[in-house]
Amino acid sequence: MYIERLIVRQTKPSEDIIRDIRFNKSGLNLIVDNTVSGIEGSGNSVGKTTVIKLIDICLGAKTIKDIYYDSDTKSENSEIRDFIFENKLQVELIIKDSSNTTFSLKRDLFKNGKKYINDEQLTQNEYWERLKEILFGTSQPYPTFRQL
Repeated sequence: MYIERLIVRQTKPSEDIIRDIRFNKSGLNLIVDNTVSGIEGSGNSVGKTTVIKLIDICLGAKTIKDIYYDSDTKSENSEIRDFIFENKLQVELIIKDSSNTTFSLKRDLFKNGKKYINDEQLTQNEYWERLKEILFGTSQPYPTFRQL
């Protein structure tokens, strides 16, 4: 199983792709800062942590709050929170298995947002159950998907 793409799109007022990150299936993927050197060239704020958080959300995280809330500093980035809610953002993770079967995992990032696998809307528990089948080939109740 590997990640093919991570797509972030706004759905309001119209659907537009904000980011489309394509992953290299045959090698290492790096997120690097390509700004010129200087005080602004520190490698901060290029999206490393955000990409990981978005992947985690597509892989069944319970809440989207971690995108704009830093539990270490107990602070909230209201600019990011407002942008997510005003533009009704959605994240899609496209993964492929060893037989080249493609799966689309989508999560709406706003309050009461929906969850989809291959465009089928699912509840939180259905989403976890389906992920467990896709990624681990099991439908046994324990261990849970997030425990695995």
